[in-house]
Amino acid sequence: DGFTPSPVGYFAFEDGPTNCALRWPTLRWDLAWLQPLWPEARLEPNRTAALVRHLAGDPRVSKILLEPHLAARLGVAGGKVRFQGCRAARHDDHIHIQI
Repeated sequence: DGFTPSPVGYFAFEDGPTNCALRWPTLRWDLAWLQPLWPEARLEPNRTAALVRHLAGDPRVSKILLEPHLAARLGVAGGKVRFQGCRAARHDDHIHIQI
């Protein structure tokens, strides 16, 4: 249906743990105060995992950036699926691929 909770595609995070310490400078904003303001949207784990697996199987794709808690939850950890690091923007509201 094309629905996303955030009108800009960012900052409506899927809840999950992080091992990142708060540091400056950083682009890793948790914005916990903002989360209750977004309309509820549910992650579709089967479809999302299928998409990540499909992308991982494409030889043109070299990296898929996804938060570790989501990669583990979706069963897609390892291989091309990578953590972007603690100083980059969170990737549990979107996925980046590197071709």
